[in-house]
Amino acid sequence: MDLKLSVKAKLSKINISFVIFVLTLWNFFNVASHIFSFYHPFITDKVDYLFYGFEIVLLTVLSLISRYNPNKRIHIISSLINSIIFFNVVELYISIFAYNTATQFITIIFMISFVYRVFVNVCIYIFFFDEATYQDEIYHISKEAITPKSLKVYCIYFVIVFAILLISVHFNKDFFVFTYPLCILFVAFLLYCCFALRGFFNNIGPTNDKFYFKGVFGPIDFFDSNIFKNSVRIIKYSFLLCIAVLGVVVLKKRNTYETLDIKSMTKEQITSSKRETILDFLFEGNGYYRYGIKNEMPDWSGFNHNKYGLVNVETGEYTEAIYNGPLYFDRDGISPDHEGHFINYEGEIVFDIPTSIYRKKSSRQKLIDNNLASILDKRILFNEYSVRRDDSYYSNKYEESVFFLSLDTELNDCFVVAPIFSADWENIPDRAYFDEGIAIYFSEMDNGYGFISENGTILTDPIYTRVEPNNYGYKAIAVSNEEEGVNVINSDMKPLIDEEHARLNDINYNLELLCITTWDNGDSKIYIKDFDGNKLEGYYKNPLEDTPFDRQLDVYMNLIKCSNGKETPVIIYKGKIIFETEEYKAVFAKTDSENNGLFILAQDDSDYYHIIDFDGNEIIPGKYTHCKVDSEKILYLESADEGHEGEAVLADLDGNIKYTGFKFEKYYEGDHKKEEPSYIKVSKITESGITLYNYINNQGELLGDWFIFKGTENLGNSVTLNYIATCDDEGIPTVHWYRNDVEIMSGHFYGDIDENSNESYFFGVCDAYGGYSRYFWFRNQEGEYDIYHYDNITGEANFRCSVVDYSEYIQEH
Repeated sequence: MDLKLSVKAKLSKINISFVIFVLTLWNFFNVASHIFSFYHPFITDKVDYLFYGFEIVLLTVLSLISRYNPNKRIHIISSLINSIIFFNVVELYISIFAYNTATQFITIIFMISFVYRVFVNVCIYIFFFDEATYQDEIYHISKEAITPKSLKVYCIYFVIVFAILLISVHFNKDFFVFTYPLCILFVAFLLYCCFALRGFFNNIGPTNDKFYFKGVFGPIDFFDSNIFKNSVRIIKYSFLLCIAVLGVVVLKKRNTYETLDIKSMTKEQITSSKRETILDFLFEGNGYYRYGIKNEMPDWSGFNHNKYGLVNVETGEYTEAIYNGPLYFDRDGISPDHEGHFINYEGEIVFDIPTSIYRKKSSRQKLIDNNLASILDKRILFNEYSVRRDDSYYSNKYEESVFFLSLDTELNDCFVVAPIFSADWENIPDRAYFDEGIAIYFSEMDNGYGFISENGTILTDPIYTRVEPNNYGYKAIAVSNEEEGVNVINSDMKPLIDEEHARLNDINYNLELLCITTWDNGDSKIYIKDFDGNKLEGYYKNPLEDTPFDRQLDVYMNLIKCSNGKETPVIIYKGKIIFETEEYKAVFAKTDSENNGLFILAQDDSDYYHIIDFDGNEIIPGKYTHCKVDSEKILYLESADEGHEGEAVLADLDGNIKYTGFKFEKYYEGDHKKEEPSYIKVSKITESGITLYNYINNQGELLGDWFIFKGTENLGNSVTLNYIATCDDEGIPTVHWYRNDVEIMSGHFYGDIDENSNESYFFGVCDAYGGYSRYFWFRNQEGEYDIYHYDNITGEANFRCSVVDYSEYIQEH
């Protein structure tokens, strides 16, 4: 009793300003630390337990100081602090015992706790400033630049702004992020107030006034009455007792799992499981099947959990469900056990996984990180875990693991994060965590990927934001992070791209080569390297600036080799130079649809092309300005030879040539999958100087009549008219209009026609009177336009007039 009185007496002597100052300082440190951890992670679940513990002890001491303060009006601060302690205990309970704090239910609890704590802290400050104002009126302390009354108004403004932000969360969750820096600014402002108003704080002491807050909350004798105190005490302790009982019940159900009688199950029952859920039997290898059981907590609670065990259907041996996550054994017969080890089928530890890999963020740190990331556009890689199965995506946030499996299969993506649920798991024979002695791990704490050796040694810290494993193994892996960009590292952890301003073009794991492009003062250089970092004969560049470069290593690459001060055209295929020449300016390999080499298009110094084979021998004599090849290996050429300039030429790879006698205009590539042939557009000039056009197939046959213009006109009511402009027997340009292959109108037109001419300058058509009739116009010899009215019902066309501008006439009529 004497000790209790002694402690009470000492606590009563502590100035209440100390309580406010320490509370403000802790709030600032707490919020600032968690925001700092977003950028430089350090608050793990264990560290946050220390934060919670320290805060609970600190608030308890501050509550006792407030409770034993001689000024009875200050006692309300103790009650408010106790409510904060309650929410801290609830959060700590959830953080320790909940298996999944990412559920909506737990997220709401943390959100409510955060909002309530902010509100209560503001209430404490407002009450304290009110108290300082009251004491100022009693002791007539001289006013300073900042008064308690004005500070109270600032607090009220903060509450209003904070409430607006929280309401905005309903419409846009990104607004919630603003509450964090707002809290830091607020507590920083209060720290300043603690120093600015220390003169007021020192004068706060006992008072005989009978009103709290000058009558705002009622008479003091009501609050001091035993009836009120006992009522509040009964309600408070009853509520706390209910919460405590609930906590005990949750713990009991959390640790109570369903039973599964493995001993009585037959081999057929185990092997015939449909594997519809992650708890069903799953074949792991060597006769072992994995099974799972769940506890009694509902899925929405966050306290639900599964445990897993193994059973050998050949020997009948089994392990109890003791593993906290699903086991996925690879081809080497090992799996993470979710307790910091790799184990074999017998449950024996193969090696320990470093603790730093399995560090987890605290629950509220995840909540803060997710909110900050949403507005700062930062990727939280942990939230992006998903796996494709049957065109659906299954979230992997709960049963997460930290190791990648390289899969040699087309059943899923080229890599998955283990563990996953997949009914096809037993059909994936070549699954492996380690290849070339390394494995990829993910660190939730550091939000990145790293590499570990098969004896448990960390080879690289989790500094990469992306890794791209593949079903060819880990001889080379593409990685990237925000600071260094994209790179490729080999199994020795050696970066293969050491050039500045480099871009990765391709990695070929069969050839064990990679291709990169670098830029130096606007000049691009192409390098081809092996997986040891050795370069292939200097560097390369594109043959022409406007020539697209196919950067895939398993196709023919047309490049200029730059070595020893010389530039030589080369063709590289599968990492080897298969053609090199100094005779031509550039060379281009032509291939079929299956990437088989057909011939080389060699460009000379005059920019003419020559058709040669891969030994440099001429296949088709002559020089050409254009060359195209179709799926039947027929070449469409535009000749540049004397006497045949611009002429369309057809040839095959046997050297057969056919001169068409017509000018080459344009090549149209067919779709061989739809059996649509390729063809070219050609032209000829009549005696009157008019250019006519036609199309030719790969046999040199004309595909229709010669024409000046050809096309369609879309009118109203989904009506389409086709037209073709030709020369009649007298050489006069004539246009014919068709609907459903039936000619409905024709007429002559005049004027100078060249390759840049537009049809609408010579003739045209449009709807009239709501589509019941049409207007046709034709340019006559005088340079005017003859207007004809065509009746859609009778099919009769009547001349109306001749006008200088047909568009004005159409608009008027």
